[in-house]
Amino acid sequence: MTSPEKSPLGTRLTLADLEDDPHPHLHRLRAAEPAAWVPALGGWLVSGWHLAAAVMRDPATFTVDHPGFSTARVVGPSMLSLDGAAHRRHRAPFEPPFLRRAVARRFHPAVAGTIERLLDGLSSRGEGELRRDYAGPIAVQTMIAALGLDEAPVQAVLGWYDAIVEAVTRVTAGEPVSAEGRTAFAALR
Repeated sequence: MTSPEKSPLGTRLTLADLEDDPHPHLHRLRAAEPAAWVPALGGWLVSGWHLAAAVMRDPATFTVDHPGFSTARVVGPSMLSLDGAAHRRHRAPFEPPFLRRAVARRFHPAVAGTIERLLDGLSSRGEGELRRDYAGPIAVQTMIAALGLDEAPVQAVLGWYDAIVEAVTRVTAGEPVSAEGRTAFAALR
């Protein structure tokens, strides 16, 4: 990795840059500093694919198991917050249904139908908010099918997601896990 002193782009990156439109900044980092020290994040940002893959495949050197990891504080131990054998144990149940052929077989009809319905709705209204009216419902409908939550309304799952994200955001800011976040995660489980 580049030393912090050799990360001029990374040291100039702000949280606002990452919130507003991170893509041009990440593109520049990938080209010039694929592993950059970013003081605004208080850590390294690895944007290069090969470096990111190397980091993810080396739990002896790099870890996600950190007491400050806000997602783990909200949802508990998971494949997102564990390394090595524990990570593999949490991940194993999710692998078979997400192999390419299994995904095509299980999700294509449902996802294609959802996409058509959402596009028809956007077309008839003449406008829409991309995340809330299109991308979010596609992702939620796909996960509802993947997790066997066919009876769960999309809006309820989106509400749980919003509450969990809000709880993670608050924990990241040093606040305790909210009651709403706990309730949403319990409903999702």
